[in-house]
Amino acid sequence: MRRIVPALVWGLALATFGGGRAARAQDVECDPGDREVHALDFVGNHAFSDDELARRIVTTASTWSRRNLRVFGTRRCLNSDELRGDKYRLQLLYRQAGYFNTKVDTLVRPLTPTEADVAFVIDEGQPVRITRVTISGLDSVREHDRLLSGLWMAVGKPYNTTLIEQDIQTVLSRLRNAGYPRPDVLRNYETSTKDSLTAHVAVTFLPGPRAHIGAVLVEVTPNDGRMQEISDRIVRKLVGSAPGDLYREQALIDAQRNLYQTGAYRYVEVTPVLDSATFATDSAVTLRVTLIEDYLRDLNTEFGWATLDCFRARAQIVDKNFLGGAQRLELTGQLSKIGWGMADTKFSRQNLCYAEYLRDDPFSNAGNYSVNATVRQPALFGTWATPSFSLYSERHGEYKAFLRTTYIGGEASLLKQLGTATSLRLGYNLELGKTDAEQTLLCAAFSRCDSTAINQITNKLPLAIFSVAAAHVATDNPINPTRGYLWRAESRNSAPFLGSDPQLTFIKGVGDFAWYHPLAFGSVVAFRLRMGSIWGGATVNGVRQPPQQERLYAGGASSVRGYQQNELGALLYVFNDFDSVTVQHVSPDTVYFTYPAGTRRSRRVVPVGGNTLFVTNLDYRVPSPFLPQLLQFTLFTDVGTVWNRNTLTNFGGFSPRVTPGLGVRVFTPLGPVQVNAGYNPYPARFGPALYTPSLQENLANGFTGVYCAVPDNAPPTLAPVATLDVTSVKPVWVPDKRECPATFQPMRKNNFLSRLTFTFSIGPDF
Repeated sequence: MRRIVPALVWGLALATFGGGRAARAQDVECDPGDREVHALDFVGNHAFSDDELARRIVTTASTWSRRNLRVFGTRRCLNSDELRGDKYRLQLLYRQAGYFNTKVDTLVRPLTPTEADVAFVIDEGQPVRITRVTISGLDSVREHDRLLSGLWMAVGKPYNTTLIEQDIQTVLSRLRNAGYPRPDVLRNYETSTKDSLTAHVAVTFLPGPRAHIGAVLVEVTPNDGRMQEISDRIVRKLVGSAPGDLYREQALIDAQRNLYQTGAYRYVEVTPVLDSATFATDSAVTLRVTLIEDYLRDLNTEFGWATLDCFRARAQIVDKNFLGGAQRLELTGQLSKIGWGMADTKFSRQNLCYAEYLRDDPFSNAGNYSVNATVRQPALFGTWATPSFSLYSERHGEYKAFLRTTYIGGEASLLKQLGTATSLRLGYNLELGKTDAEQTLLCAAFSRCDSTAINQITNKLPLAIFSVAAAHVATDNPINPTRGYLWRAESRNSAPFLGSDPQLTFIKGVGDFAWYHPLAFGSVVAFRLRMGSIWGGATVNGVRQPPQQERLYAGGASSVRGYQQNELGALLYVFNDFDSVTVQHVSPDTVYFTYPAGTRRSRRVVPVGGNTLFVTNLDYRVPSPFLPQLLQFTLFTDVGTVWNRNTLTNFGGFSPRVTPGLGVRVFTPLGPVQVNAGYNPYPARFGPALYTPSLQENLANGFTGVYCAVPDNAPPTLAPVATLDVTSVKPVWVPDKRECPATFQPMRKNNFLSRLTFTFSIGPDF
């Protein structure tokens, strides 16, 4: 057996040839007479992918646009010195992974006097494998098996020093979280690389004494010469660790995060004081908390524009030490649809707002608002969780679907951080409000077609919801992720024993998963899956229907981009022009309604939504060859549908739609701005045609509610009829409860451009 080549030799090699990516910009610039790298290839590699090897070297090919279009893009040239260095960089990478006998050669194939292909030919050889692993020093440590669980190093594995070191650091971290603040380690590696290609890994851990917290010292620097505003007693509560507690490194991290989250400090440091002489005899650790206070009262304002909001404004007043206990008081007010639903003028509607969208949405005619007062108490449970309490009043809508007005509402919630990337939130809401829904939707999906039945579902009712939400975000960037994954899940539950009206009972679950992976030349593949389902609700004709504001919708810039906002799934088509709808008399007290058979346009479209949702998105995101930090292109394919389970209407059935397309994203200080063009290959969807009489027609004929209309060439037996209610003081026509048939199909051209759906968004798609 002989020892590995001294670490000093390979340390010098790493210093000489390492850091290839960092040096790339200056080492591959093209000067007159340099030869451009047309293609870069790796031959013979199995232990590492081409992308992994390309990230470790300096030599790289010109961008695709430069090589193929010759118009724009980045030109990269061959540097002989760096090419030679790349050979040793790859050998070093393989050696660290246990491939001591790997040989790397370079092959440069000239294409033209100014271009060449470059290949690295690799003979990996056989790796040195671990034949014996000895881990000692932990026999006296509690939970010995837990400290060593899930480690990579084992007999038969390649002698990868990088992964072995990761295992060692994992065990040291676990020791520091088990009460051992100063663990150490001794390493002894022996290898044979000539004949047997074997390695013996011996690791001896030195845990040191087990420790508890001795004291918590607080040092606070007030802001701008003021007196200290948050007392030491409250700070100790926020730290959460008290004298006598077992020392845990994670508890220090939690304490530091909890202090930062108050927003009351510009600088936070929670560190152990490990005095060698004292620690050796006492095994008690003193915590030093060093803080610099920030301003404790803020005023924040925002003003912006959004596609479906026109202009919107927001103001927030924050007191970070409300009532002197580090409670955080937030008073927030928000207005949206300014210029369309409120403070609107002819000029703003025609020039400042997105009239193409908003004029088709009756619920945008009312301005949205929100007034909220929230108190958070971070010190109530130490660092365990953060409770908050809110009072609010608001009005908000879902595009073309409903307008929800909450006159008064309250919420109590508890937020728990489960590590650095995972959070859990429990919440209870109780509010009094009403939902104004599209009458045609209430009729077609809820079988509430007359004014009396509609009023029953749109009255003020109490709604109580218990919710559980969890999230795990492990991405490298919250705005434009390039690697990692995230998931979010939420359950919302309403029942009479919680305080809800029986009509508003439901169980709802929604989940999201997204995954991001980098590819060559800065491109990224992104995948998202979103699913949701609702159960319960009021019983209508034997079918449970959830409250309108909880129904699921799909389609739009952050959903299936081949459809406009919320228009994926079943649709209703609404007429209210008496000139295009004719009353057909079956008898003096019974009528039905027809429209001309050739009609291909309706006044507006109403999305039905559903109680089940499925959406998946696959993006290939490529930085622009021109201004790559500012501009990005996205090739996408979206698949999704929304439908109703267990329904007696014609809005059920799983029918997924696939819409590919292209997006252009511009990164701005306000966030990513993206325009998408989604290709929709499907014909316009058939749906029921519903007639809502105008006020003049109601007064003249006594028609109230919603009525079904069919083509005038359809047999009368196809159309639900309306019958005179003779008990009413004035003639009121009551619609038949039969299902309205899906007989109407809007006009749609068949050329390529007419099949493109353009959507616009501000902020990350997913």
